[in-house]
Amino acid sequence: MFEFSIITKVSGGKILERDSKTLNNHLNSFSGDLEIILRPPKKRGTNPQNKYYWGVIIALLSQELGYEKEDMHDVLKSLHGFKDHKEIVDKESGEVTDRIHRRLFK
Repeated sequence: MFEFSIITKVSGGKILERDSKTLNNHLNSFSGDLEIILRPPKKRGTNPQNKYYWGVIIALLSQELGYEKEDMHDVLKSLHGFKDHKEIVDKESGEVTDRIHRRLFK
């Protein structure tokens, strides 16, 4: 299955030139029917939130338990019923949700 997404800026009805080239390269490798969806990007966590999650929580746990970082991330998501790490880190405060703190730092 062919799937590609890109986050870019639009100005004057055009996307950034570098992103246009990337998009065109992907389109050249595809033939057939294609669904195109345009929407604002989903809000992501802030850099400090992501750095804390990946640099502290995931790094320490993966080192201690012997997992690769991506695998440790998947384990945490499944243990706590999260879809992704954006649900683990509180968007407003930048802190790890109480559920994670209680289980990890007893």
